[in-house]
Amino acid sequence: MNHVEFCKQLSKKAEDIMLKYFLNQSLEKSNKSDQTLVTIADLQINKLVIEEVKKTYPTHGVQGEEESFNLESEYLWVVDPIDGTSMFDAGIPTNVFAIALTKNKEPICACVYSPYTKQLWLSENGKASCNEIPISCSMQTLDKSTRVLIGVCTNKSSNYNLHKVSEYLTDKLNVSILNLRSTIYMDMLVASGKLAANISYTNQGHDYIGSIIVESAGGKTSTIKGEKINLHSLNNGYVSSNGVIHSQLLEVLKMFGN
Repeated sequence: MNHVEFCKQLSKKAEDIMLKYFLNQSLEKSNKSDQTLVTIADLQINKLVIEEVKKTYPTHGVQGEEESFNLESEYLWVVDPIDGTSMFDAGIPTNVFAIALTKNKEPICACVYSPYTKQLWLSENGKASCNEIPISCSMQTLDKSTRVLIGVCTNKSSNYNLHKVSEYLTDKLNVSILNLRSTIYMDMLVASGKLAANISYTNQGHDYIGSIIVESAGGKTSTIKGEKINLHSLNNGYVSSNGVIHSQLLEVLKMFGN
């Protein structure tokens, strides 16, 4: 089966699980060791992906947020069952299913799906689309005369004070800040030209699946220190942008980092 078609089929199966539990007042959930939230929906979707990969691509592996297998494989499916679990639990529809395929740790394709808006974002052959319509990043600049929308998502363990970064961008550069608590969903807004950038102090590789689509849409991604993103290991924070303002954002981040 074509890899992209496989992603599309998985997205629809993940949709069934997400909608089954979304707005469920008795949703089973718990905190992981890092105090992030996990629900029964996260666990079921991650398990679904492993089962489907084993059936369709038995030599491949899965690197999942909740469960993995065959991590030594040349081909690895990186999956975030629900990016934005806290929003899912709160009944706020800014959470998505995300999956990417890599070969020797280099991306082949990526897919992000919102079951609420029925939007399916894809990166295939270096091109980005949403519901089969080509998308591209904006060309906005950080100019005081024009208001720019940027996503910022942080946590208390951050080595960079992203609250201070947000204040600086707002006060000095006329930026409006948006926080949807889903790095990947905000990446899709960057790739679609709705946000000029997305800044997050998240470390896990699965949180960067959206970077593949952003770059296919003409944008740029890196760690907060400007390093290349790695979907298979921990990273030092995350920045995605339309590319035009990327270096300027990295300079701002240097002002507030350790």
